[in-house]
Amino acid sequence: MTRKRKKRKRRHPRPPLPPRGPRLEELLEKARSLQEKGKLREALAVLEEAPAHMQRRGELQVSRGILYVLMGDLSTATEALEEAERLAPDTSFAAFFLAGLYRERSWMSHAARTARRALRLREFMPDDMAETTEMLLEQAETVIREMAARLEISAGTMEKALYHNELAERWVEADRFLDAARSFQKAARLAPTWIGPRNNEALFRFLSGEAQKAIRISEEVLAADPGNLHALANLIRFCVARGDQEEAEAYAERLRQLPLEEPSDVDKAIEALGILGDDEGLYAIYRRSQPFLDELNSIALVTLGSAAANLGHPRIARRLWRQAEKAGTSTPFIERLSEALSRKAPGPGLAERYPTVTIPTLISMPRLEEFG
Repeated sequence: MTRKRKKRKRRHPRPPLPPRGPRLEELLEKARSLQEKGKLREALAVLEEAPAHMQRRGELQVSRGILYVLMGDLSTATEALEEAERLAPDTSFAAFFLAGLYRERSWMSHAARTARRALRLREFMPDDMAETTEMLLEQAETVIREMAARLEISAGTMEKALYHNELAERWVEADRFLDAARSFQKAARLAPTWIGPRNNEALFRFLSGEAQKAIRISEEVLAADPGNLHALANLIRFCVARGDQEEAEAYAERLRQLPLEEPSDVDKAIEALGILGDDEGLYAIYRRSQPFLDELNSIALVTLGSAAANLGHPRIARRLWRQAEKAGTSTPFIERLSEALSRKAPGPGLAERYPTVTIPTLISMPRLEEFG
């Protein structure tokens, strides 16, 4: 008896396997090669177009962070390196680079805390990296101790106050002004003799719509320190925003009498007098602050240039505007001002004067009715 043969099942042809994508090491090497050639954007594109599973690797995020540092985008670099540390908490490389970035941003509390985390894994670090981290930690702790001594509080309390102050700066970057104000408030409560956070709390409460609270805080600061330039500048801003020009001018007269000893003082005074449209006062600051001109921020330089243009000093105006452009002001805006000046117009477009204030400098748009 013959056995029946089983019918063989027909095999369907399998589709060919897709070509294997590049491994993480290959992508990192490609990005590194482009970086060494100065092609930073191309290197960044290699990393940011990597598959999602590679984006969850700490090594890739460290490389992204370093590229953003080289491109000058410290905010995105911070986010990338923080993500790298979260993804790879058992390695010291992300913490090492992150601590250095925090120091670069003058966030000494963040730098100290992160350096300590890196050094917990010291046995896995190359010697030169460990030594650099120890040096960074010592620098950050020295700054904290010196600030604590000046404010007559403990170094531990100072570090906590700095942490909240730095956190507030991060909220400002994210345009979360009320959160920033609350963090500045926490810093001020921890270090009551540190006036900076109190002034900043007032400013960002104002920008988030809490006008009366902002005014009260600045008045309290001024009552304790009648020559506090930041508080005077804040009150000028607040009074102009609510239409009280006479009171704003009274505060401005006090501000004009103050010595301007640092570039930040000059920036703040220019901002305040710019809000008032005080061209003569601004030009007086320009003449007495020549040593600080190279260190002023771009808004201050535009404002001084506009005041010079309004007073009939076109060469000075152009020079200051060119300097502002180098400091970061957009080229089209500077070209618009310069073009109007070349036409001997009273201001750009239909304006009757060159601008010494912008709306964001004066008041934030949300909850504008608070100042009605």
